[in-house]
Amino acid sequence: MNHIIISTSLLAALMLSSPAQAYDDLRKPPADPSGTVREPLTETGIQRELDQRLLQRFKVAAGSSPRLTKQQAKDANWGFIADHFAEIDTAGAGYVSFDQIQAFMDARSIGAAAKARVKARASTVKTIE
Repeated sequence: MNHIIISTSLLAALMLSSPAQAYDDLRKPPADPSGTVREPLTETGIQRELDQRLLQRFKVAAGSSPRLTKQQAKDANWGFIADHFAEIDTAGAGYVSFDQIQAFMDARSIGAAAKARVKARASTVKTIE
C-alpha cells in the first residue's frame, strides 16, 4: 500500500514539474531569403493582394475569355461565385465580367479601399428618366 502511495505521489510530482511540450512538434515556416523586403500589413496592401488573387481566380476559371459563365465557375470549383451568379449577373446575360465580380465582392467588403471603389462606381452611374 505504501508503495502505491509513493508511486502515485512521485508520478504526480513528475507531471507537475515538467511543462507540456505539445507545441514543439509544430513546424516553422522557412526564413525569408536574405534581402527580402516584406510589405507592411496595411489595409491597402491587403486589398491589393485580395484583388490580385481574385483576378488570378477569374483568369483560371474563364480561361482566355473576358467573360465567365456559371458553369465555368462551377467547373473551376468557385462555388461562391456560382451560388451568387444571378446576383452578380444583374443583366441576365448568362455571363459576368471580372469588374462585375469585383463590384459584387467590394459591396460585401468591410475594407475602406473596397468601399471607396463602391462609392466611385455609384457616382459614375447616371439615372435616365
